[in-house]
Amino acid sequence: MKKISILGFIAASLLWWGCTEKMALPPEPSGEIPPESTYTFISTWGEHLSGTLMDLEYGADGYLYVLDSAGIHKFFGNGTEVAVWPYHGTAIDFGSDHTLWIAAMEGIYHLTLDGTPLDTLSFASFPELAIAGLVEGENQGLFLTLPDADLVLQVQDTLVDTLSTFGSGILYVDEPRGLAFQGGWLYVAVSGHNWVEVWDPYASSLQSVLHLGGLNPDGDTAQGMFRRPLDVAVDENGFIYVADSGNARVQVFRPDGSVLTVVDLEASTGVPEAPIRLTVSLTGKYLYVLTDQNRILKFERVEKPPPPPDTGGGGG
Repeated sequence: MKKISILGFIAASLLWWGCTEKMALPPEPSGEIPPESTYTFISTWGEHLSGTLMDLEYGADGYLYVLDSAGIHKFFGNGTEVAVWPYHGTAIDFGSDHTLWIAAMEGIYHLTLDGTPLDTLSFASFPELAIAGLVEGENQGLFLTLPDADLVLQVQDTLVDTLSTFGSGILYVDEPRGLAFQGGWLYVAVSGHNWVEVWDPYASSLQSVLHLGGLNPDGDTAQGMFRRPLDVAVDENGFIYVADSGNARVQVFRPDGSVLTVVDLEASTGVPEAPIRLTVSLTGKYLYVLTDQNRILKFERVEKPPPPPDTGGGGG
């Protein structure tokens, strides 16, 4: 089992400040909520789990993986638990080679889908720097967020690089949390700025390709704005799902950044609760939301069928 240390890179990152170039914000798109795509509440999961729910991930294998303070739980789509492994942690991601990445206080575990360990990345000397976001990028590289240190890190093999540090611009972060990676772009929920930033992390210099949440870092309740966004997910078609925790809702955006729909959790379930993590099935048909009430809400997308074609002429 391979073990890689990233201690020195994190320590150096804490001293690094503002080396990325600021860019002008992309124009903000506009859009209304169409009636043809909404999410309907289906069921709740996880009430039987004794630990604190930390994160969840819908795998490309069709299973839902739930990470709590005691282990990793594997579920069928109907909510039946099929396996559990004793790995605790703070974040989970399903790898491109059908493996699991688990971020824990003592390091990052790389596991097969039967719980067999492959690699470990160790940084046990920094237990206070809990990883909030973990996602696999290209060629099994990783992106991590450390909100207490205001860092976004990039890990590739044995090389660890600082992608972003604290600052006020769109290439900087303030308490970064959840991550997503799709189509070569990195999606970052920047909770302290109350926005979601989309970067091209593989360009010669870090570039912003999409900005969600407006220019005011104080946040807002308006559609398309956020208060303390904690997580972000992207389906295979590029639709973006944001856990808008402070507004107790999930907002869904089209790939161009316009709002598609808003899922109000209390209106859906009758319980006042806020989303802290989320994941979606590959097509976005199913949405799973982990809330501050230590339970998982399952939603299904309901689409209005298109009108029948106009055949022309009159009836007889």
